[in-house]
Amino acid sequence: GEELPLDQSVMERALDAGNLVVCSMGPGDFTTDGHFILIRGYDANGFYVNDPNRNSNSSRQWDFDTLRGQIRNLWALGR
Repeated sequence: GEELPLDQSVMERALDAGNLVVCSMGPGDFTTDGHFILIRGYDANGFYVNDPNRNSNSSRQWDFDTLRGQIRNLWALGR
């Protein structure tokens, strides 16, 4: 994997290249303490995530501004 800066266009380029984006999340919509999610794609409505803790988070899209304040670190991981 490769560590990425917290930048929407960088995340989108990593996904366009066929990578997955692994995110270490801080408190917010996904966790109260700390948690990992996987970003698997995006479109004009936002990012598609896989959240192993909550299926409802995986069944909707998330805009970058909502995610930005909760992401502590992120990595591109080749498929």
